[in-house]
Amino acid sequence: MLSVKDEVCEGLDRKENVIAYSLDLTAAFDMLRPDTFKELMRGKIPEDMLGMLDEFLSDRKFFVEIDGKSSVTKKTDRGCPQGSVLGPVLFNLYTGAVKDSLPPSAKITSYADDSYVILADTDQEELIKKTEECISAHIDRLEEIGMIVNQSKTEVILFGKDKETVLVNVKGTAVESKTCIKALGVQIDNALSWSNHIASMKKRIMSIIGGVRIIRNKLSPKQTTSVVTAQIFSILYYACAVWLTPSLGKKNVKTVERLHFKALRLIIRDYRQKVSRNEVTTRTNRLPPDKWGKFAMASMFLNMHNANEPKKLLSKVSTNIYSRTRRQGLLFAFDASRTRIGRQSTRNWIGQTLCDIKIPWCNTLLSKNSIRLLLKKTYSTQ
Repeated sequence: MLSVKDEVCEGLDRKENVIAYSLDLTAAFDMLRPDTFKELMRGKIPEDMLGMLDEFLSDRKFFVEIDGKSSVTKKTDRGCPQGSVLGPVLFNLYTGAVKDSLPPSAKITSYADDSYVILADTDQEELIKKTEECISAHIDRLEEIGMIVNQSKTEVILFGKDKETVLVNVKGTAVESKTCIKALGVQIDNALSWSNHIASMKKRIMSIIGGVRIIRNKLSPKQTTSVVTAQIFSILYYACAVWLTPSLGKKNVKTVERLHFKALRLIIRDYRQKVSRNEVTTRTNRLPPDKWGKFAMASMFLNMHNANEPKKLLSKVSTNIYSRTRRQGLLFAFDASRTRIGRQSTRNWIGQTLCDIKIPWCNTLLSKNSIRLLLKKTYSTQ
């Protein structure tokens, strides 16, 4: 999600029109062909490992069991086991073959069977034409390797504040661009205000809070804490490294803060809001939303560093870790304000967060344990 946002905002920062699209695959994992996979990966994966993967994918059997009774066992000549550790990796390797069929200017980001392609151009009409050609080539290549694309469910979004919807021809089917799309559980609006995502999140959380209040007398403080953590905070701070940034609009910031403290008041049973927010923070030992966002961003950077991917994004962060302004270099995860698309935050909040630790950043400090310990000390509520 950070990669998608970065590609979009990088184009907007160059004063270009930016379009992103996503294709819908029918029974995606079930359509992988083992023989085609072996052909595509030959020369890219060591032969002995390729043989092991071929055995993993080939000659698979299945049956259906209902009420203790089983159907006959049959063989399936295609498909990638879902729920397995290897499944998403093998599927991405398989569909990664489409990259060579797309224009060099098209930026594709994939997670399992969810892929998002971003294109940019200074001329909007030219951009639409390029998008149509890119989608056509994308679909053709996917069908060549056995995928089934539901063309009518193609999602297109044209980024920019107050941008009108446009029609994109998807191999003969007219698809109207949307003002908001849902990607990996996050609603991305064309103005990058995150208002749709926060509004949707608020509706879900308020429903849960109402339910907890009904049964509050039957829950101990420890049980309430577990419910708030698992059922509310998992929604409230999901992917917050993407949207809970310093440039988030004030109205949305206030909404997040209200939801945060409403949830915590359930734990201390302060239903009439007599306890101050600072006291709630101290008694529940939870970070306030502003520090939570910084902590999530720094933790994300740690994960990127340890995994050494995505390489482009990691390179930007590592090169400009202490960059305080855009003039000093590219910022990590460009973000656009609600009022003026393309206006970026002037501070690198990753650099700022690591500066807060007050220990010079270097590779030796970025071990899993040392950085997390430093972050916890920095953002401790004590």
